[in-house]
Amino acid sequence: MSNSTSTSSCNFPILAPGGNGCSGNGVCLEPRGVCFCETGIWSSVGDFTLEPQDCDIHIKTVRVLWGTVILVHGLCALLCCYYLCIMFIVLGGKFRKSTPIYAFFILLANVMFVSVGTLKVTRDQLPIVGVDEALTVMFSIGAGTYWFCALYFLDRFARLFAYRAEQMGGTRKPMRVPRVLSIASITVFFFSPMICLADKANCSIYGRIHYLSILPLMVAVSIIWNYGFIKNLVNDIESLITQFENVMPAETMEEKGYDSLLSNLKFFHKQARDQGTTNIILALLMMWPFMLRKASYQLPIAWASGGLIAIASVFVTCNNEQQAVKSRRSKMTTKTNESPGHETDKTYTKKITRQDSAPELSLDIRPASL
Repeated sequence: MSNSTSTSSCNFPILAPGGNGCSGNGVCLEPRGVCFCETGIWSSVGDFTLEPQDCDIHIKTVRVLWGTVILVHGLCALLCCYYLCIMFIVLGGKFRKSTPIYAFFILLANVMFVSVGTLKVTRDQLPIVGVDEALTVMFSIGAGTYWFCALYFLDRFARLFAYRAEQMGGTRKPMRVPRVLSIASITVFFFSPMICLADKANCSIYGRIHYLSILPLMVAVSIIWNYGFIKNLVNDIESLITQFENVMPAETMEEKGYDSLLSNLKFFHKQARDQGTTNIILALLMMWPFMLRKASYQLPIAWASGGLIAIASVFVTCNNEQQAVKSRRSKMTTKTNESPGHETDKTYTKKITRQDSAPELSLDIRPASL
């Protein structure tokens, strides 16, 4: 615990970063204004907040929250391992190479957050982001890897939705999330916690930079990309479905999955909007020193939620890849059986191989996938 602060008292105004009389959970050491908290129950320092101005961090609550992170990311890690085994052993490597790479990097993020959670839960003294070297580095790697994977997932879904719309007769081309803006945002997000290790006195400043740096990415995703591409694609598909309803039986519409596609796309649009808005509001709130002191609670809640999103993204990406490989094998088997003497039709095989190189053809969107 740090023993220096510019405050001459442990009494702070309401909603100031410090509490009033150490919140009744410790003893104030005058005249330095340093709080010494009940050992093993409360802490005066937390993630990104190293000044002992209050005893407001309940250690057991923080440990329970990080235990949830361990559980969620542990489940996601098992899911990644399962699909990696499926792709390399069952499918024999006949898949798009970017899919296992995506699963591997999600697995890396899972391992980092499970490790961070384990340190938080098992250490006698609660380790702090910005102080503990191993924990800070693992946290930064996990956070940065997670958001880079999120960019890949969004780009992949953009191609998926655009391809399905093209099958229906649409002409809108997929739009990528603004690259330079997003990568710059994630890079600052990645490095800012580790700068605390070299300049602990200003760690709260780097903590605010860490939160604020995600704003450009959220603006790029939830506003520029979501409304510039996904919303317009929703309108295009709605227009096409309206035309089909006049000439196509309802059974055929259901069989082709047009309504399901539209439902999934609307859901995706809403989630991108809501998640982006939530993160923008959170980033702005964490600029407030009073809220930054609550980062020890916010971080495990946020990354447990991130783990749930990672589980869904891994399932959608890897399961659809698995189904696409099975579908291609089925097509080639059928065509082989139809060929004279059951010989492989080289022209057909060449055509399938050429199609397989197109990333849009590797996935299918169904309601169960989301």
